[in-house]
Amino acid sequence: MGTLRADTLSATTTNGDLNLSGNGTGNVNLATGTELNGTALTSTFLSSSGSGSGLTDLNASNLASGTVPDARFPATLPAASGVNLTALNATNLGSGSVPDARLPANLQSFPAPGSDGNVLTAASGSWTSAAAAGGGAWSVKSSGTFSSTTALEITSLTKTTTVYYNARCATQNGVAIRTSSNNGTSYDSVAGNYQQVGYSAASGVTTFAFPVSGVFLTAIFLNQTVQAAGTDISGWFTIFSPADTTTTQIIGQMYGDSASGDPQYGSTVHAMRDSAAAVNAIKFDFNGAVGASFSSGSYCVIELN
Repeated sequence: MGTLRADTLSATTTNGDLNLSGNGTGNVNLATGTELNGTALTSTFLSSSGSGSGLTDLNASNLASGTVPDARFPATLPAASGVNLTALNATNLGSGSVPDARLPANLQSFPAPGSDGNVLTAASGSWTSAAAAGGGAWSVKSSGTFSSTTALEITSLTKTTTVYYNARCATQNGVAIRTSSNNGTSYDSVAGNYQQVGYSAASGVTTFAFPVSGVFLTAIFLNQTVQAAGTDISGWFTIFSPADTTTTQIIGQMYGDSASGDPQYGSTVHAMRDSAAAVNAIKFDFNGAVGASFSSGSYCVIELN
């Protein structure tokens, strides 16, 4: 290989190119330290098959083909618009809130649930969450069984309440209701506390009215005749608007056996608490008779909302 030594190589024409080329597959080799426009050249200079590891300040705008590998992206991509992204899978949403506009029209703008028991209502094109309107719906306040139970006491009354019962009487006594205005600390048991009227009929016996004076005014009696020991009774009674401070009305019906050996009977009672005060508890028992109890059976208490 020959050597060309010269201080200056110039093109023969103004602004013309200076071409250096090897023969065939040969390369143009420039000695170390050779400068191009004042910049030192490395050992490999823009070879078509060489490494570009030494190149800096490359502009990605000039990429025309190929694929940028994942490793060239940062672990967390900077915030950018996804307006042109398609086929996105909502399963991959990990945080944030989906705006209403991305939901179907019938699911947009749901209000917060609010308190327990609230009802969701549509009005004028929007949803509202509010407490259910009162009135018309009965709900269970309590229920249970009798087992040598001397009395069933129901406290914290504020609403119209009905008690259903089916019980066996351990002793021979009459069954009665008394009311309380101090939530069961004491019960009205004095003659004159109640007024009542009722009817009782046994099979084949003419209907007759309850007495409305004397002992019957110490309690509200649900049966006209004394209940036989070891026999069953069933029925219901309702106390209306117990929180009303002007009057308290109670009605009830009972079906059972009489102690005198008469056929089975049925009774209907309509009673009123005589004094003006709110009632917040009632007691269902044998009018305080010593040793009397419901030996077995069950009850359910419901209230009108």
